[in-house]
Amino acid sequence: MEKKDKINTLIVDDEKEIRTLIGNFLSETNYNCILAEDGYSALEIIRKNDLDLVITDIKMEGMNGLKLMEKAHENYSYLPFIVLTGFAQEYSFSEIIDQGASDFLTKPVKLEMLKVRADKAVFLARKQKELYEALEKLKESERRYKELSITDGLTNLYNHTHFMNQLKKEIERAKRFEHPLSLMLMDVDNFKQYNDTYGHPEGDKALKRTGETIRHNIRSTDSGYRYGGEEFAVILPETDDKDAFIAAERLRKAFESEKFTPNRKIVNMTISIGIARYKPQEDLSGLIKRADKGLYAAKTRGKNRICIKR
Repeated sequence: MEKKDKINTLIVDDEKEIRTLIGNFLSETNYNCILAEDGYSALEIIRKNDLDLVITDIKMEGMNGLKLMEKAHENYSYLPFIVLTGFAQEYSFSEIIDQGASDFLTKPVKLEMLKVRADKAVFLARKQKELYEALEKLKESERRYKELSITDGLTNLYNHTHFMNQLKKEIERAKRFEHPLSLMLMDVDNFKQYNDTYGHPEGDKALKRTGETIRHNIRSTDSGYRYGGEEFAVILPETDDKDAFIAAERLRKAFESEKFTPNRKIVNMTISIGIARYKPQEDLSGLIKRADKGLYAAKTRGKNRICIKR
């Protein structure tokens, strides 16, 4: 048994003599015992205390011991229960264990044996909880690793690899359900000049702000990506080119209003956006090429604008 100052234990029995006897015996060891005479008061004690173990009789007025265990395990699934009964002929060991008990003993119970079984129940419950917590940490680490593997480190948008995978999935979904799908490709206007003038650190800050602007101005159903360099993409499921234009205009205006402060100067920047709506039987590269042509058209027509390539 691992060392711990005290093992907080609740003893539930409607017979005062029995609960007192068990409580006094265990309290002489490393157990801190709380006594309850019925299931309702026991449940309240469970809610208000950090318990390591419950020892309960089955047959009690009101809420019996099995119902108490069921209720407690709704919120405290790793709290071990040792169930006692003086009616052994009415219950089987497997039946009680199947209902969630850690152990099952019949009265009159030998106190030394009860102590051994209590130690074992607490030890196993702690190990089970430790295992569960370790698994949860592992799941979180795996989730974080996956997130990092699909995220661009500078902008915190999804990266190019994830863009290609997601666009493929969305195209398949658009085909299957015959729903609209649109794609935006955008480019930060005059970024090379900005980068050359103010330096790469300021250029990186501008790209990071671009990522933030995209995240804050797209719908929850849309997803933003760093396509490469100063180019970005947004996938818009369930969206035709008309609604995609409205979304792009909101994004364009938001970026235009941003104030950049390289070397303590106030600089406004703009983006150009190309839009393409998915056409039936079109493949992934075809949709990207049309969005890219729309972007090129926006650039050649003066920048800071949106062009739809139909």
